[in-house]
Amino acid sequence: MRADADLREALQFSVQVIAGANEGVIVYGRDLRYQVWNRFMERMSGVAAKDVLGKHPLKVFPLLRKAGVIASLKRALRGGGGGSSGREFP
Repeated sequence: MRADADLREALQFSVQVIAGANEGVIVYGRDLRYQVWNRFMERMSGVAAKDVLGKHPLKVFPLLRKAGVIASLKRALRGGGGGSSGREFP
């Protein structure tokens, strides 16, 4: 029981930190679908989280393939590095 409570508390803390960040935060799942799109990303991109979450990036932003973002994400998932893309848009 205590482990569950600790996990819920850690998750809630993470949600609060991401929501309050003054920087864009995006989290992709292993299938590359968006799991997190914080408020800053909404303001920066003009795209609401509800229109992004659960979707593959190419469904929302087809130009990401040409920009090399999808290839970078796939490399990161294979263990080839990752982290912030340094790009101004997802």
